[in-house]
Amino acid sequence: MVGKTSIFLKYLSRELINPINYLISLMIGAAINAAQGHNIFFSAVPFIIPLFVQTLSKASIRYKHKDLEILCVLPGERKDPAFVMDWDGSIIASEGNTKEFFRNHKIEKIHQLFTKPEAETILEMAKKSKNNPETEPLELFSEFAHKWYQIQIKLGADSRYILIWLDEISSRKALDASLSEIRHFSNEVITSIHDLVIINDIYDRLARLIIREGYRGIFITREDQEGNLAGYVFKGKPDELLKSDLIKISKDSSAPIWDSHRAQCDSYGCVVSTTKEEAATQEDFEKAHPFDERVKAFLGFPITS
Repeated sequence: MVGKTSIFLKYLSRELINPINYLISLMIGAAINAAQGHNIFFSAVPFIIPLFVQTLSKASIRYKHKDLEILCVLPGERKDPAFVMDWDGSIIASEGNTKEFFRNHKIEKIHQLFTKPEAETILEMAKKSKNNPETEPLELFSEFAHKWYQIQIKLGADSRYILIWLDEISSRKALDASLSEIRHFSNEVITSIHDLVIINDIYDRLARLIIREGYRGIFITREDQEGNLAGYVFKGKPDELLKSDLIKISKDSSAPIWDSHRAQCDSYGCVVSTTKEEAATQEDFEKAHPFDERVKAFLGFPITS
């Protein structure tokens, strides 16, 4: 009970310091005094009563809907934009992070966030949702934000405005693209197994796949009959791949390419990875992970992972 009273008093105090309530009470009090044929400041009662009625009624309403008020804060806390727009694509309401994002970038219409054709697609989807509320979400890329978004739409009261939720799916899109590349690589290997035996370019194809994923260089090896590693370093672009001469890494070497063998996480071994961020300087990183000089020379740029 004490907790509820303190909450109500908090809302009441907010209304008591709200200048709008005093301005309205002033206008009402002046009108009542004037209507009675007196000076507008003849009596204080016409001013005091409206003030207390306003503050108590507004505080009571806010207290009654306090949970709803908290819920209304949630859309404003979203990292991804959520807003209301009209049928011209103008943004008419936004809060919190979305409002700040739009204000900082002077975004007033959906056409500024997406290209005009994509914005028209969103509006067309909104029109279709009038007859089919269960319309599937759109997936569009925003050139402005450089992000992929899943777009969900719901019409407001009387279909006079459109509610828009954007959920960033850039990571998922990147993963989908990576999986697509891997499937393509697997299919290519399976369908051209005869050529692989003749040309023996499986390393080249695998290197292209990995570099296409954003890596600058890759060293691919396998164990030879003596237990050493032998393989090639690749760098460049997938269509302009440069390949080193055969490089052999002694089984007694401390080169980091042996780290996964030495780790012995389980009976199948494990993958070991590390990055420069774990060391103070590039020199410290290379000292902790002594890369083969031939690999470093061929790549021609600092190895950071």
